[in-house]
Amino acid sequence: MDVGVILLTLVCYALACLLWWQLHTPVFLLCLLSGHVGALASPLWVLLYGVTYRADLGVWFDVLGQPVYSSVVIASAWFYPLPALIILYLHRVRWLGARYTIALLTFLVMAIYHFIIETIGLGLNIWSYDAAPLLPFGLSHGLISTALAATISMVLLYTVLVVQRFSLISMVLSLVPATLVFSLMIQGVLGAPFWVSLRFAESQSWVLIIGMLSTLGLLGWAVHIIAWGMDHMNWELV
Repeated sequence: MDVGVILLTLVCYALACLLWWQLHTPVFLLCLLSGHVGALASPLWVLLYGVTYRADLGVWFDVLGQPVYSSVVIASAWFYPLPALIILYLHRVRWLGARYTIALLTFLVMAIYHFIIETIGLGLNIWSYDAAPLLPFGLSHGLISTALAATISMVLLYTVLVVQRFSLISMVLSLVPATLVFSLMIQGVLGAPFWVSLRFAESQSWVLIIGMLSTLGLLGWAVHIIAWGMDHMNWELV
């Protein structure tokens, strides 16, 4: 598994360097670096969401008393940024616009991408939610995780569309910490009703229902705002 993650990451970096040369922008490379920085928040999601990783994963260092796994850090280069960068490329070559409906379809594609990654990760037992309470209505934690991850990729896409014509220094300052900041905002803040309700799930199941629906509602609102913003920047892209 580690070999596959490393190879995919190297391919992504090679393509990012190639696109820098072809399109004269380092935005693709900076987004991959941003993904690595975003991995610093992974121990926080272990504490808040009850996700656990396979015991035999290599550990690089600890944050908040929780291990930061080498595979997580390496894969983070493309985990959130990859779908955003693919869509960005389609914008750059004029194959895709930025209308509201297209933005919503983009989010759907990102959700499918993250659902596939989530399914593979759970199937290979790389991570699990066995330590977390069961969700109502037969929903899985993987679906909530998919919605959170797709929203992070979506806001990252909006950011790269905005900053792609900035100066190099401005792009570095905007993009390198972006994945970490957006993870904290979306999983930490918009996901707060859900992870707070997990603390009361065993004694008050209705609290978990409210928390889960509240987080999904906040994510839907965030996606609407991002899609609206992309629609109103369309004049810059056509």
